[in-house]
Amino acid sequence: MKRNNPPPEPIRDRSAILLIFMTSERIDPPKRVLVRTLANSLQQDLGELLSVIILDEKSYPDIFQSFEITINPTFVLLRKGYELWRHEGIPEENLLTLVYKRLILK
Repeated sequence: MKRNNPPPEPIRDRSAILLIFMTSERIDPPKRVLVRTLANSLQQDLGELLSVIILDEKSYPDIFQSFEITINPTFVLLRKGYELWRHEGIPEENLLTLVYKRLILK
């Protein structure tokens, strides 16, 4: 078997994952741009403490179903497989940054 892909990077103990659930056809283009801008800003602000992943329902229907996503967008913060925080809709960026820093640095 040929392996061209590098092995996955290990997740550090203090790292967290922010899943952003969006359904492209249910959210208008300006809101999509806002969510992507927010995601990029959080990734830059929190660096290796946080991995931000945007998921589209068409590509990941099973994950949407397992998290019982009904509102777009929905933000879910995870650490070590446990949900630490969830927000449905678009929150204010400053509030998000403060919440993530508090939850991640505990």
